[in-house]
Amino acid sequence: MTLARHKSLIFSVAWSPDGKTLASASYDQTVRLWDAASGQCLTTLQQDNNLVWSVAWYPLSDLFATGSHDRTIRLWELRSRECRRTLHGYTNRIWAVVWSPDGQTLASSSNACSCSCGSRVVASA
Repeated sequence: MTLARHKSLIFSVAWSPDGKTLASASYDQTVRLWDAASGQCLTTLQQDNNLVWSVAWYPLSDLFATGSHDRTIRLWELRSRECRRTLHGYTNRIWAVVWSPDGQTLASSSNACSCSCGSRVVASA
């Protein structure tokens, strides 16, 4: 199965914890959510005219994080398809995001030649 609705390069893909949804992050400034069984595009999330470099699912629910060209991390909810929180304060583009297996920590990497780890980012999302 080929998922081909993005208009430009795809930088990152990630499975939801239940394996039913695939998220893809693209140079076309969108995140697309796909039904893993049928390959149907469920929705397209526009990211405020910013390239989306990375996507990672929160391991304990239907939230996922995206890392962007605008130096932010956004937390999205699958059910509502809305951005629930935007994390600011990064000084460089966010190339990658990943959750710890217990969901307590979100790590990110940037072009500052460093990684950042933050804890409890979901508690108030």
